[in-house]
Amino acid sequence: MSSEGSFADILRTVCETRGWELLPSGVNVVHPDGRHQLVGFEIVENDGRTLVRLVSTIGGAAELRTEHLEQALRANMSLAHGALALEGDELCMTDTLSLEESDPGEVEDAVAYLAKMADTYEQILFGTDKH
Repeated sequence: MSSEGSFADILRTVCETRGWELLPSGVNVVHPDGRHQLVGFEIVENDGRTLVRLVSTIGGAAELRTEHLEQALRANMSLAHGALALEGDELCMTDTLSLEESDPGEVEDAVAYLAKMADTYEQILFGTDKH
C-alpha cells in the first residue's frame, strides 16, 4: 500500500533512476533530443479512493482550430494510457493512478508515456517546447 509519503519516495527514486528533475510542481522529463516536458501531479479523492492525477500541458486550446481539437479527441482512441483533455484553456495529457496501489514501475511508465506523448503533440500542434 502506498501513501502520499511513499508516493513522494517513489517519485524521487524514479527521477534518480531516469535522470529526471523532480520539482515541487512535478517532474521535468528531458528527452534524448533535448526537448523537455513537465508532468505535474496532484492528489485527488474520488469515490472514497485517493488517486494521483498526472497532467502534462501541451498548449493553449484557443490557439487551435476546431479540426485540431477534433483530431485530438479521435487520437484518444489510439492512446495506450491516459487521455487528451482540456484543463481550463489548456490542451493536456492526463492519467490517473491509485495512490494506494502505485509502484515505481507503474509511476515511471505513466510519467514517461505522458511526457513523450504530450511533447509529441506539442511539437506537432504548436511547434514549441514550452511545457
